[in-house]
Amino acid sequence: MRTILIRACDFVDDTKRRQRRRRGGAVIGALALSAIVLAGSPPPTVADPPSPQPVLAAPIASPVHVKAVVAPEQFPPLTVGNASPAQLFTISNPGNEPLEIRGVAASDPAFLMTNGCGRLLESRASCIIAAVFAPSKPGEQSASIAVETSNGIYAIPLHGAARPAPRVELASKPLPPSPSPCPQPAETHAPAEQKATMTFPTYMEGGSKAANDAVLKAAKTQLQNVWQVSLAGTVDPPELTKQLGELLNRNRIVVVEHADVAIHFDGTLDRGRLGRKHRAAEATITRNGRPVLRYVLPSEEYRVGDNPAEAFVGIMRHVFNQ
Repeated sequence: MRTILIRACDFVDDTKRRQRRRRGGAVIGALALSAIVLAGSPPPTVADPPSPQPVLAAPIASPVHVKAVVAPEQFPPLTVGNASPAQLFTISNPGNEPLEIRGVAASDPAFLMTNGCGRLLESRASCIIAAVFAPSKPGEQSASIAVETSNGIYAIPLHGAARPAPRVELASKPLPPSPSPCPQPAETHAPAEQKATMTFPTYMEGGSKAANDAVLKAAKTQLQNVWQVSLAGTVDPPELTKQLGELLNRNRIVVVEHADVAIHFDGTLDRGRLGRKHRAAEATITRNGRPVLRYVLPSEEYRVGDNPAEAFVGIMRHVFNQ
């Protein structure tokens, strides 16, 4: 993983500084005129100073630190039609001012990108950008990720090489004779009770600590070092979905469209009068279609505490990236 440190600009308006210089010059001229009058000489004609013109404030940038962006990020060679493991880049703002993120984009469609940064990066905060090399044609390919900020545009160079896909030749064979028409068997369906169902180890908020600890321990063996997930489900209000993605990102889990690990999260949050709130949530986690964990937050009324998204991520941060 590479880290890019970008410090926000400090702006200094030098209009007042120039006005102070002009006032100083006027005082010196007045003193010189007084000395001439005292000596008995006729006072010289002094032209009126020109009226001050507006001076635009010039941005004076504090030092900008760009780290580990000298050499291009080299992706491992692969065959056309495949995708490489994702490479992560951390954008950090070590300055004392917020940094505006105006846009993040890759210059070539062969490099797929996931932007985990919002529109504003607070002081001392960081966010993650993930890049994947997925070429559609063979050969050496180079591109860059442009990060446009309020302190300038920063380019992250990328490079990868793709091998052509192997040719598949099919031997020609004569077609077999058409079978004689026969009646098709009637379609049958298995009874509903025979359909396969997945059984999830369940973590229950407010449940047995020993049972919950055992569920988390088992899930940790399957989810440790996972850094990207797909996210689906139904939440009310919809803002919980965005918050859930942001909370996962803060814990170094990038939300992508397709991933081996899938989270299905259903949650509700109702706000009543006098500070009363009602919350409930249920989530399942699978890896390659196999059950890993089921999380349940029973329906309850509360005044102080986490909303469903915060409660879920508060438990999951003990499982991922350990």
